Amino acid sequence: MIVTLYGRAGCSLCEKARRVLEHLRGEADFQVVEVDIARDPDLLARYGEHIPVVLVDGVEVARGVVALPALRRALRGP
Repeated sequence: MIVTLYGRAGCSLCEKARRVLEHLRGEADFQVVEVDIARDPDLLARYGEHIPVVLVDGVEVARGVVALPALRRALRGP
């Protein structure tokens, strides 16, 4: 399973999302790919201030505040 975290440097909510993902590492098998939106003008235009954004296998599961229970459910799957 691939978890993509869109964010950028200096984003406190992005750092919190990273901590939530680290907390869940023991519960689910997934790889985290972090993408700095500041390095890509298209992503910056798409997400802007609406970060962090978390995708699980390409499906958006969280935006802004990344809550542990919601992300846990998304990692468990349907």
